[in-house]
Amino acid sequence: IEGRAILWGEEVYFDLPMPLKDENPSPSSQAGDICYWSPGPALCIFFGQTQPYSRVNHIGKVVEGLELFEGVKPDDIIILRRRELQAKGGMQI
Repeated sequence: IEGRAILWGEEVYFDLPMPLKDENPSPSSQAGDICYWSPGPALCIFFGQTQPYSRVNHIGKVVEGLELFEGVKPDDIIILRRRELQAKGGMQI
């Protein structure tokens, strides 16, 4: 998934070209959470204490390199790739 960064507090988000339905939205987040925000529609990456503007759908977690988001500037290109974990057999982003 790729997009141009927009910043809000300690959150990086970018617009998505596709609206999706909410699935179990939550009013809170933690650093590292990757969430879908349906009013945007947008993909949000939380890297600090900032909480969502409104309910978000948790879809993944940043598992390494979270500190890189502290240096993101508006309009930077953000690229997220899925990483398969062999040891646990699960999927993380």
